[in-house]
Amino acid sequence: MRLGVEEINNSTALLPNITLGYQLYDVCSDSANVYATLRVLSLPGQHHIELQGDLLHYSPTVLAVIGPDSTNRAATTAALLSPFLVPMLLEQIHKVHFLLHKDTVAFNDNRDPLSSYNIIAWDWNGPKWTFTVLGSSTWSPVQLNINETKIQWHGKDNQVPKSVCSSDCLEGHQRVVTGFHHCCFECVPCGAGTFLNKSDLYRCQPCGKEEWAPEGSQTCFPRTVVFLALREHTSWVLLAANTLLLLLLLGTAGLFAWHLDTPVVRSAGGRLCFLMLGSLAAGSGSLYGFFGEPSLPLVSPSSCPA
Repeated sequence: MRLGVEEINNSTALLPNITLGYQLYDVCSDSANVYATLRVLSLPGQHHIELQGDLLHYSPTVLAVIGPDSTNRAATTAALLSPFLVPMLLEQIHKVHFLLHKDTVAFNDNRDPLSSYNIIAWDWNGPKWTFTVLGSSTWSPVQLNINETKIQWHGKDNQVPKSVCSSDCLEGHQRVVTGFHHCCFECVPCGAGTFLNKSDLYRCQPCGKEEWAPEGSQTCFPRTVVFLALREHTSWVLLAANTLLLLLLLGTAGLFAWHLDTPVVRSAGGRLCFLMLGSLAAGSGSLYGFFGEPSLPLVSPSSCPA
């Protein structure tokens, strides 16, 4: 826009004896859009708006507005400008046809320009700025041509720089956006029981009911049932040790019963010793229930108490 205004002011054929001025505002958010609209409605040199009964004699800071480019914000701006009789040129720009450097500037019904463009690269070295034409684009037919050999990158050996501000994450790490752009993110590993699907690199998904996944995984695995089989050597060693322990408990209980009235047994607790030995025997006996594949419960889930 700035270049277009300067070209119009420097041309003797376009708007002779008239000098255009402009003000640029940020309209990237709803609040910034309303602020910019109220600023252009204020009086010249002031920061407030005076409401008058006859708006034909009201002269705001600007005479016309171009933009914003989104429909919702343009509707908000138009609603604020219409009572002050300030037109929006974006609504009428598709009706404009004029010559600029022997090229016709025109717009279609969608307000898209029908002109061709040159893609340039500015060279800021030296006392004067120059530019190099790298390619061109045309509207009819729609075509884009770029001569990549003319592009001078600032990297070593003219290497093409990366177009993202963050490198790709490792497998099983989700992208957590740290700013306004999706290309700037932090890599966080997915927790246990979740995985990262390649279709969505910004959110870890939970595994199924009968699946599991370690931390930083890209897939889930079926759950496996691990149990002590009776035919394994480890089971035989545990059974033998547990059986020997039960025999020792049984022998100790018999020895205490034989000498129950002696001072030594009474000082150890007397009949309370049988309670302690019975508890140890019950705990040791429960070990036999951990061998073999577990069976499913016969009680249905619907009959379980809440």
